[in-house]
Amino acid sequence: MGGRPYLAVLALLVTAPAAAQPETLTGPARVIDGDTFAIGTTVVRVADVDAPEMAQRCDDGSSALRHCGAYVADALKERIGNREVRCAVRELDQYDRRISTCEVAGEDLSSWLVSEGLALANRPFSDRLVPDEEAARAAGRGIWQISFEAPWE
Repeated sequence: MGGRPYLAVLALLVTAPAAAQPETLTGPARVIDGDTFAIGTTVVRVADVDAPEMAQRCDDGSSALRHCGAYVADALKERIGNREVRCAVRELDQYDRRISTCEVAGEDLSSWLVSEGLALANRPFSDRLVPDEEAARAAGRGIWQISFEAPWE
């Protein structure tokens, strides 16, 4: 057998770029709204959820939930506290935010937001959190105890 085919394959292996490693972000987070925060100067959007917008108001009379966007952002801020957030970046969106699966102390923030009734499962992109949403709705947790408009509306 000639050595040339072997050398050609070896040359391809040596010059082929390595598979890109997924981007991971780690550090303290500054909450922007109920499903967005910054780690350093990088803006992260929590994957698979949609939370009320910061200025969004919900119909429940005079309680804290009336300002449901701010309520959810405050709950996320409290949950994260000063702890380190670790995010595995999936993709960039049209606003240059890192769409990411994030955790604090091993807890998935997407699952926590939906389970607590603070965000909705973002069904057009993923159905993994639908059971969590249905359980939160049935239990009347978070924004499920009031009338609200879906964040995407």
